[in-house]
Amino acid sequence: MNVFESIMNGLNEATEDANNNKKELQRRVVTVVPVKYIGGNVYFKVEVSNHNSKLDVGWRYGYTRKVTKVYKKNLKTNKNVLLYSY
Repeated sequence: MNVFESIMNGLNEATEDANNNKKELQRRVVTVVPVKYIGGNVYFKVEVSNHNSKLDVGWRYGYTRKVTKVYKKNLKTNKNVLLYSY
């Protein structure tokens, strides 16, 4: 499994967690934020946010974060480990 596949697995897992609350799933944003390479590992954070119309301002949509998960991918073993979520 390459780094991109690991990130996609993390996205899919985080999105499934956000689906547990189906009230606000009209619009969703999934982002991968700081991807860092340190000592043979890639660290990345996956955030899933759902639309919250109370936070809309003009033409900009407002979002409420549903889940954030931080992963570590060991490039030698191809092991993807969830470090923590909040």
